[in-house]
Amino acid sequence: MSLVAPADFTSATTALTGGATTGTPTRPTLTVLTNQSAGSVGSSLARTATTQAAESASLQVGKELASQGGIGQAKLPAAARVLPADPAAVTIEDGHPLDSQAAWV
Repeated sequence: MSLVAPADFTSATTALTGGATTGTPTRPTLTVLTNQSAGSVGSSLARTATTQAAESASLQVGKELASQGGIGQAKLPAAARVLPADPAAVTIEDGHPLDSQAAWV
């Protein structure tokens, strides 16, 4: 399993607070990469643990943003003010796809 944060994660996250001067902020994404070839039990356990870690990290980042006073929050529409509390979307992707010739025995 891998947890991947994009290179622009920090700037995308701080843009959610309304501090950015241009464009519409986009919710940053943390990606959990799975490895199906590791076996279903191991893959499932690792996927759950990594996903929980990513979700927890997002909430922690949200707390950090809140402790900094929510820079520019007054400039944001009401619906957008909620997003910085849990700023990252967590997605799950197959990081090591099984070959088309793979078979489960």
